Amino acid sequence: MTPIRVLWSAPRSRSTAFERMMVERGDHHVVHEPFSHVVDFGASTVGAVTPSDQHGVMDALSALREPVFVKDTTDFRYVDLLAAKEFLRRCTHAFLIREPAAAIASHARLVPEPDRDEVGFAWLYEIYARVVEVTGQEPVVLSSDDLVRDPPGAVRAYCAAVGLA
Repeated sequence: MTPIRVLWSAPRSRSTAFERMMVERGDHHVVHEPFSHVVDFGASTVGAVTPSDQHGVMDALSALREPVFVKDTTDFRYVDLLAAKEFLRRCTHAFLIREPAAAIASHARLVPEPDRDEVGFAWLYEIYARVVEVTGQEPVVLSSDDLVRDPPGAVRAYCAAVGLA
């Protein structure tokens, strides 16, 4: 079974910088925000497929034939994903966190007066709790401050935790 590694983060938590590192590795098919794109724009691109719902995203990710890295944000609630126990168990999940005041301030520069759900921390925790419930394991949690302060150390810690060289 092809590995699927998923990095979840609230918006403005430096997850795109982490995603860029995975692109540069060159050993994964990297998919940018497929779940948020189907909610926000009605479709996403996963390989050669353009799914229009969360089930389609999960099916398309599962069909890829090379190791997959997915970066997604939690500015939306993913009810279908939360119900998909088999898919959640199949993936290796990691959570990138940023001090909420800094993430919210960064988000507010793009969206003045964001509401609780837009900043994504409630939905991030919901996915985290569901992953723990379904898998029985604590997923990897990374600090974006550590990523900024010590990129090589943070990347080494992530790779060791998810079984990558």
